[in-house]
Amino acid sequence: NSSSSRGPYGGYGKISAGGILKPDIPAPGTNLLSSDYQSNGLAFMSGTSMASPNVAGAAALLVAAHPTWGPAQIESALLGTALAGSVRLQDGVTPASPLDAGTGRVQADAAVRAGLYLPLSTADFRAQDPSHGGNPAALNRPGIERESCPGKCSFVRTVADMSGGGVWTASVQGATANAKITATPTQFSLAAGASQKLNIAVDVSDPHLTGTWSNARIVVHKTGGGQAATDTALTLAVYASPGNAPAFQDIATSGPGGNQSIQINGL
Repeated sequence: NSSSSRGPYGGYGKISAGGILKPDIPAPGTNLLSSDYQSNGLAFMSGTSMASPNVAGAAALLVAAHPTWGPAQIESALLGTALAGSVRLQDGVTPASPLDAGTGRVQADAAVRAGLYLPLSTADFRAQDPSHGGNPAALNRPGIERESCPGKCSFVRTVADMSGGGVWTASVQGATANAKITATPTQFSLAAGASQKLNIAVDVSDPHLTGTWSNARIVVHKTGGGQAATDTALTLAVYASPGNAPAFQDIATSGPGGNQSIQINGL
């Protein structure tokens, strides 16, 4: 609804310049029948307090099915297998973008069969604490976001096996028109528990994209080996920035004519 929190994240001023896709994932949270201390004890309520229990319940199901999974595996399974394109804006018609709906609607039945996860530890979060010089954008999370991509930018994500090894392919799906996005390697094999780096290159230099957000999904699909597994998708949103305006330059002249060369970079 109109009160739903939306991206971009924006960071904390000079401490952080964003780089974190928010929201992570949506859930039903409008006009839900809930307990209430007033009236007869029931009321239709809206908000994050209504939506978050849906995701918490899905996480609890994953913990029950996979007691050895840690937080990174639970998060990767929920976000990486979410149903993209399933959320609409409050008009009920316009498809929600990743800045509106994150990775998409939770699919607990798909999440329980996730075959890859993005390794991420407490130490990683501490290392990237922006108040101590870290960069949250460097965290190995399923969401990929850049709030200023002047033409070209790149990202790295690491995926790890949790389905007995196998062969996987990586492809880019649903990319914004005129945006050139690639993920390499396009195919790789993993032993049980092994990991693989994915290099994601984004080219939004097309002038039609300047000043707009470009989106895509990097979908990693298992083609064989190990246990059967659902696809894992990384959701991407980047803003095609026109670049930085040059610093003010004062040109002094002693006559009615002449010329001077000015170096302009970053546009």
